Amino acid sequence: MYRNIDECLSDVYRFGALRIEPQGNTGMVMRWCENKGVIGGTSKFTQVEWHANAAMIQARINRVLSRFECAVIGAKYGADFSGLAEIAVALYGRGAIKDMALAYDLLQHIYSGSLKRVAIMDKHNLARMTFHRKREAVKKVLAEWENTARLKLDDEFRARGIITA
Repeated sequence: MYRNIDECLSDVYRFGALRIEPQGNTGMVMRWCENKGVIGGTSKFTQVEWHANAAMIQARINRVLSRFECAVIGAKYGADFSGLAEIAVALYGRGAIKDMALAYDLLQHIYSGSLKRVAIMDKHNLARMTFHRKREAVKKVLAEWENTARLKLDDEFRARGIITA
């Protein structure tokens, strides 16, 4: 079905975030086109089937991975930042960073780019090199969790036939 883990995760989180029903006048236009004989795309799945497939794969992801790995994968592929506070607490617990507020701000900076480097440096009174050292320490832990998650998911998805190549 998918060729690799990146393709699978990006599609799953993209389709999982889509709305199924048409908005506004789109439904009427689609029905009119179908009545005139215009067929849809060449995909073998409908929009509802893609959405259901994404939901099933996301449920499998949540069963296989730990909550921190799920939060990291969700933030990277799905722009789901609801787990950033939990990740910040875990980073503080591991000793990767000594300030939870700084950890949360760094996570926002890494994943969404909403907080700029200078704003974080001013807010937490950091020098430029200190900021970079702390960001690299956080990125190192995130990379470990992401690598572990990708290896677990790759094995699971190949065993289940989700990744075929």
